Amino acid sequence: MEMIINIVEHTKQLSIKLVQNNCNGNNDIFENIKKGTGHVLDKLNEIKNMKRLKKNIRKNPLFVEPVEKSIGLKWKNAKIDPETEIPDHGLIQSTFQYVPILETLRSVLANKDFYEAYVKYNLHQKHKCVPGNYAGFCCGSIHRSIEIFKDPCTLQIQIGSDDFEVCCAVKSKATKHKVNATYFQIINMPAEFRSKLNNIYLVALCSTVNFKTDEYDYNHIAELISNEICTLECDGIAIETKVLKESNINIGIERLKGTLTNVAVDNLGASGVMGFVESFSATYYCRHCECTKTECQTMTKEAKRKRRKIEKYEHHVKIAEKKNVKQDFIATMGVKRKCKLNDLTYFHILDNMSLDLMHDVNEGAIPYCLHDFFDLIVKKNKIISEAEAQQRIRDFNYGPTSKYNRPSLTNLEKHNLNQNASQLYCMIVNLPFIFVDFKNQFEKYWQPVQTLLKCMQILYSPEISENDVKSLEKFIQQHLKSVQDVFNRTLTPKHHFLVHYPEYIRKMGPPIHHWTMRLESKHRVLTEISRRKMNFGNLPKTLATEHQDRMCKKPSFRTEIKPSKSFGQSSKTMQFQRYESILKRDIGPKYLESKVHHFAAYDSIEYRQSGLIIENGRIYEINHILSIESNVYLLCHLNKICRKDKFSNSIVIEKIHDSAIVFDFNQLENKLVFDKIYSRGEYFVIADKLVVANLI
Repeated sequence: MEMIINIVEHTKQLSIKLVQNNCNGNNDIFENIKKGTGHVLDKLNEIKNMKRLKKNIRKNPLFVEPVEKSIGLKWKNAKIDPETEIPDHGLIQSTFQYVPILETLRSVLANKDFYEAYVKYNLHQKHKCVPGNYAGFCCGSIHRSIEIFKDPCTLQIQIGSDDFEVCCAVKSKATKHKVNATYFQIINMPAEFRSKLNNIYLVALCSTVNFKTDEYDYNHIAELISNEICTLECDGIAIETKVLKESNINIGIERLKGTLTNVAVDNLGASGVMGFVESFSATYYCRHCECTKTECQTMTKEAKRKRRKIEKYEHHVKIAEKKNVKQDFIATMGVKRKCKLNDLTYFHILDNMSLDLMHDVNEGAIPYCLHDFFDLIVKKNKIISEAEAQQRIRDFNYGPTSKYNRPSLTNLEKHNLNQNASQLYCMIVNLPFIFVDFKNQFEKYWQPVQTLLKCMQILYSPEISENDVKSLEKFIQQHLKSVQDVFNRTLTPKHHFLVHYPEYIRKMGPPIHHWTMRLESKHRVLTEISRRKMNFGNLPKTLATEHQDRMCKKPSFRTEIKPSKSFGQSSKTMQFQRYESILKRDIGPKYLESKVHHFAAYDSIEYRQSGLIIENGRIYEINHILSIESNVYLLCHLNKICRKDKFSNSIVIEKIHDSAIVFDFNQLENKLVFDKIYSRGEYFVIADKLVVANLI
């Protein structure tokens, strides 16, 4: 900043000299130069150092200041008094940082762009719910049964909570500086906005060690959240008059109400947040049913009669909260304490089910399945050597979309094969193509993998029909039975949670809309702050304040497609002679002004040659990417759907060369792009996020 100020000062002096030499010493011009540069220098001096910069940022109306809240008393570290040489033991307040939800919502709603995007989406652009079809939370039975959701613009709040490490997980300070973070999202927003990290808002930060005692638990945070959302349910948030006037929306909504829809959290965290026993070796560890651990180890289908009921749950809470009585988690069927979130009018932890696809499938069913499968084919039956298996996984062409999640060097000794959640997903969907020439040898051990792929095809779909839910029940039952028969494995808790997904979909909609993947990505923002600041005195306060400083910039609610630099003109002319009539038909005479691009990016999606898009129930292959001014067009060829391949649970396709068509990117309904996989003379598309039955 000092360097910039010096440049401005030097520019000021130079301008005055030039005026003196060329304008005969006009005093008015001197005064104007001094006033202009003086104004700039004043603004620069306001942010001259870090203290002034932070003070300036916190004047921003978008800044929401974290509040320090007490969680109780704790003994401070003993320090030796130098005079008396006696250890100084004393009690100090144990605190956490809380960012008020209502203040954050007011800050967000003060943004005209957000208000317009939100109201337009919920009034006009959101899908229409069809009975027997689940495309979002609004299609589930919970949404239909709650009165507050009759207003389509009601805010739907999702809370997420998780622990994360800011230090290296294998070094001495790991546990000491572990932090519990709570976030919230508005889920009734377009997916491209909802997934942005700037649109995931901080609620609370607390040192995890504070929740590892019998006296303190997550209810200290849950009570504050419950109080604020109660206000949101009853009174709502007033929209500023200025925003209403500037908005281009015909229907002005002056006050928005809202409520909590679900809690996105991993299984251990869910037990802590919701007041159940935090141990999967407990007799009753499941949050959704009253089955014992022994029953869960062999169960392949949900026992509907044993689903937890609210009346019985309340009875167990009363038993668990009796003072001077040793807690008996068998008597309370795993209930440890009341969850403060149940104080809300339109939310209950038993109705608004909490299941997470990432932890139950990506880090649960998939690694168990892959580990046991490789154990059979490599170690026990020696169908393929470990070195060859690793080489095939490493050298396989995963395509332009999946290449960012390609597996690292596999370690078959480890339960998760030394992969993260995205890499495990990438590995299992490509496994049939990696080992396609071993199809006959694997047939005896393939059923667990095949049935899991069928389950995933439905679970990861953004839209699920009632028939798909019934099929999912059957596929889960087949998968869990084959895991016991083929792998000779006892079912784990993560296997057991799969049986509750059909009921979850009927209540809450597709699980892909509520998973914790993006919430866990938010941890990177806080981890980067801690590593840059290196201040561990009051880590939650440092992280919360710095995070809120960063959130002061205006959130972006406009996502644009950004094409790469264009090819040369000669290249374009040579390539498009054969497509001239098609370009005239679909674009018009403006096609002569078009530029050709290597790729185009929309949010985190990349469009490249040979990528596949699915539009109107048909599969198209991208041949060229064009742009005219700010519009992007995709020149595509239709692909013929030949058959469904049972071994890989994918579709065999064939390109039709004489069926070119141009799509205006802005008019595409489905903006996802898929990889085309080549294997043994045929091309396949892995329909991992939509139901294959819709295409065949």
